[in-house]
Amino acid sequence: MLKNRYIEPMDIWFKSLSTWLKKNEKTALLSAIFLLFITLSAACLWKYAIFGYNGIDLAYFSQVFWNTVHGRFFVQSIHPHLSLGDHAEFAILPLSLLYAFVPGPRTLLVMQAFALAACAWPVWRIARFRFSERIAATIPLAGLMMAAAFLLNPSLQNIGLFEFHVLAFAIFPLLMAMLAYETGDKKWFVAWCVMALLVREDVALVVVMMGLLAWLEGKSKWWRLTPFLLGTAWFLAAMRLIAFFSPDGAYKYRIYYEWLGSNPTEMLKTLFLHPLLVIGHIVSFANFEMLLGFLFPFALFPIFKPRRLLLAVGPLLQIILGAPGGGELILETHYATLFIPALALTAIDGAAVAPDVFRKRVRLLSQISAEKASFGLLLLCAAYGAATLGPLPAAVHQALTDRLAYVRAQRDWSLLSRVPADASIAASYALLPALSSRQHLTSLHYVALGVTQFAEKPYVPPEDLRMVALDADDLLTYRTQFLKTAWAAPHYAGWRRRLESVMGTPIFSDGTVMLYDRSSAAPPVMLAPALIRIAGKKASPFADAVTDAHGTKVRFSIDLGTDALPDGSAIRYRALDARGREVIDDALPVDSPMPWTSRNGGTALQFSATIPAWAIWPLRPEATITTSDSTLMLNGVRTAVRNGQPAKSVRTFDFPTVDQQK
Repeated sequence: MLKNRYIEPMDIWFKSLSTWLKKNEKTALLSAIFLLFITLSAACLWKYAIFGYNGIDLAYFSQVFWNTVHGRFFVQSIHPHLSLGDHAEFAILPLSLLYAFVPGPRTLLVMQAFALAACAWPVWRIARFRFSERIAATIPLAGLMMAAAFLLNPSLQNIGLFEFHVLAFAIFPLLMAMLAYETGDKKWFVAWCVMALLVREDVALVVVMMGLLAWLEGKSKWWRLTPFLLGTAWFLAAMRLIAFFSPDGAYKYRIYYEWLGSNPTEMLKTLFLHPLLVIGHIVSFANFEMLLGFLFPFALFPIFKPRRLLLAVGPLLQIILGAPGGGELILETHYATLFIPALALTAIDGAAVAPDVFRKRVRLLSQISAEKASFGLLLLCAAYGAATLGPLPAAVHQALTDRLAYVRAQRDWSLLSRVPADASIAASYALLPALSSRQHLTSLHYVALGVTQFAEKPYVPPEDLRMVALDADDLLTYRTQFLKTAWAAPHYAGWRRRLESVMGTPIFSDGTVMLYDRSSAAPPVMLAPALIRIAGKKASPFADAVTDAHGTKVRFSIDLGTDALPDGSAIRYRALDARGREVIDDALPVDSPMPWTSRNGGTALQFSATIPAWAIWPLRPEATITTSDSTLMLNGVRTAVRNGQPAKSVRTFDFPTVDQQK
């Protein structure tokens, strides 16, 4: 009875689905591509709306594209030189034609999502070409299953949600070049290789290896020499070009390899004369973790027939020979990009031989069952990888549960609505992307450090700087990041003095965000000090509610007196509503250039935060001064967050309950 009631209808449904997929395989593939494109785009737009892009890259590229479509090719002001001084990314020019229709950071995110999802098309075509007739007969949807596994790959999804990078647009032409390689189409092979090379200089590391692969696979001299010479020539020319536009006349990312030597000759000597030093750097748990993270979502199939992993040798050396080495961060960011083509190609080849491997080890498996088990395992590992290593489950969870993210975003957008479209502005990390569609944009962290990237030279704020948009939470990130960065640590001292020198008049304050205008002569738009005296005695701490044109705020005041606090102290302040829900949860550095005031040789902290409309009064405020030894990491949606040892409480403040003003 159970079989008749449940199993048989499911069998009928699966058979009907299988029949439809066999007849409409291309339609199913395009639907899967469209599904990932829509899902990834939606996640990116949500992350942008809540100010989750705090890694500079989206803002950097957004400004480059915006200036390019306005006739200022490759111009950006976050780093004080053309973007060609960082990377040879000539693909910006054709991509700008699409960007010009709806200029803005959101357009770049959607374009990147489409470019990544579309890569399943060449994967499907290559799989159909490489799979044997036996597999095609036994598993008619093998090509579609391989494309589905590719779309589920967590590294592909992480690239899409982390930040925007032009490098993401290299995967499609590289795969299409390998499709032309398979079919013997020389003209299209060259065309796709050229398109890929124009994306970025290090794409040449993959193209060069195509020539060596052709030699291993017994191809003619044309296939051996063309990609090798093309890739080598472009790489050398691109490096010369980058050095020309770089401020110090050299490839600035060489700093990652200076542990090997100060120049290429010394680096080669170290590689050959000190092999134990190099081996000790390469053989690490972090690198093993990275390799396993790449291979597992493809069910380890690439190791069954690994020849085409040769295409990933260049990118692999680029990562593991760098001072930071590999690790989880590579899997979660754009650094995984150039590994994707080789992994997809070897997964296809591995899937073709996996049934034979399984059948030899599991003698009970027949030929047909081994093939079904292989492709079933592939999809299972891909789905598990997407669920555990990918960003989309975390994005869905946070979007549905993190109500405070929308509260913080609302105040950030309120601040940005006060910034003129043509104003020269400096901003901290989280606010940069939304301000990037303008000619003059400064990253506030360079102002704080007083030096340019890698401390190449002193950083001088632009003379026409008018406004400063500050999220003081980013100041805590500055401390965490720069005190543990070798080139930045010596320059961190004096950050507050440098920031205050450019601030001007505060014209907006809410929670951790403030907007300053250097051209404004108007008095600051600030809440009145909340320190009061009762019967000649100061009441502290104190909190009350005040309503203005922008909503209801809870304002806090804490008198610290002359008590000394540890370096890096932060004040975390919260408020719970009548149902115990958090309606405020923010953190500020105590030494922040926020609306603090000196008082009789001591310090009075004064700050406020908007209360969401859904809060149920009365509210219970609380505040704690803490210290912690944090590190930067990426959270589930690939936003940089501080994480480390639990914060140590230095001092706790108890506030009376606050009710809404009537």
